[in-house]
Amino acid sequence: MIIEEEATLDTLHYASRSAAREFDEAWAEAETFRLRMLEKRDKLVAAHSAFVEANNAAFMSYQQG
Repeated sequence: MIIEEEATLDTLHYASRSAAREFDEAWAEAETFRLRMLEKRDKLVAAHSAFVEANNAAFMSYQQG
């Protein structure tokens, strides 16, 4: 009976460690994805800002004739 309980505890401990490792891997993957999306957002914001500046400059030039 004690051997079975120890085996069960070992199995549960292994399963718990395995689940924790999988969670850590999934978390790291999600964090990597989040950082990539932030980089893409920053690039889009910069591109949009450049577009707005160019558009404003073109409009000012058009207004001045």
